[in-house]
Amino acid sequence: MRILHLIDSLAPGGAQRQLVTLLGALEPAEAESAVAVYHKIDHFRPEVEASGSSLYELGGAGGRDPRVPFRLGALMRRGRYDLVHSWLRTPGVIARVASTLVDGPPVVVSERNTDLGMSRRSVAIERLLARCARLMIVNAEAIGRNVERLVPAWKGRIRVVHNGFRWTEPTERELSLSRAFRREHARDNDVLLGVVGRVEPQKAPLLLLEALEMLSDPALSRLRVVWIGKAIDSALVETAVARARTPRLAGRFEFLPETRDIGGVYTALDGLVLPSRWEGFPNAVLEALGHGRPVVATDVGDTSKLVLDGVTGWLVPPEDPRALAAALEALVSSPPARLREMGEEGARLARVDYSDTRLADGTMSVYREALA
Repeated sequence: MRILHLIDSLAPGGAQRQLVTLLGALEPAEAESAVAVYHKIDHFRPEVEASGSSLYELGGAGGRDPRVPFRLGALMRRGRYDLVHSWLRTPGVIARVASTLVDGPPVVVSERNTDLGMSRRSVAIERLLARCARLMIVNAEAIGRNVERLVPAWKGRIRVVHNGFRWTEPTERELSLSRAFRREHARDNDVLLGVVGRVEPQKAPLLLLEALEMLSDPALSRLRVVWIGKAIDSALVETAVARARTPRLAGRFEFLPETRDIGGVYTALDGLVLPSRWEGFPNAVLEALGHGRPVVATDVGDTSKLVLDGVTGWLVPPEDPRALAAALEALVSSPPARLREMGEEGARLARVDYSDTRLADGTMSVYREALA
């Protein structure tokens, strides 16, 4: 089966991470993969190349450049692909337009967030193009329900394939980098927590800071929080930085840039925090659990499938800083043995129930159905 994957770029995003996880897990005898992008951001290029997949750059000035669908259509004809799988919303539009223009192969689209209804334009476009794709893959049941509510034409054609995680034992170099990260950002007896994600309103950095301000003095004195990710909303970053410089929080919270060594970051942390207002199936939570780290997260999307309250972490209502503070207090005050036990449960869940092999099997099943 020859599959062409379309994604905007190889930036360090959740969809891109799942794409390269899938490429690495697919059996070459089952699928021959190629990847097309229209933004030259190469964070995940080494992983794509290591998978043996071909990589094509469509160029242009982005997703709204009318040349991109024509170039994609030419690639479809030239490559004689059996199926096109688009990742993210704009690539889904482009793939369907290109396939229609050249009478190309069937298209499978992916929707990876519950925010479709926040844009009337996006909903209108999806209603217009829904019949131009065979099936839709979502990584969370909550996303599927939302799409069916907004675009009835998708009913019965949405398939849930949860994110997958691939565990590899860290190398000595990775462990050394992890130790250095921890020395830089925490003292010996500190509890070091991390947030991994873009800095934007969805991820709720101000809510997290409000919760930190509510912590007891003993808990706050032991806590350090680092936020690793790209600053999407610069005004929000400025507001958050100013708030983190108040006397009570000074030195306890900092923003850090995104990094290729994210596995080393997880290894350095004592736990992960996800204060989001909405999510689908959060990659950062899956990865943190896979590295044996407990998680404090808001109950959004399908997060509750990963964060089993009291077992792999603490689950709290969204938009509730007091509940988030209580969960953070509980993590900081938990004995190390309890945190290790939660980490072991989370690692088993991520590595077995949500392995990269299951991701590949579930995706291949959708491909076969689309071609039947």
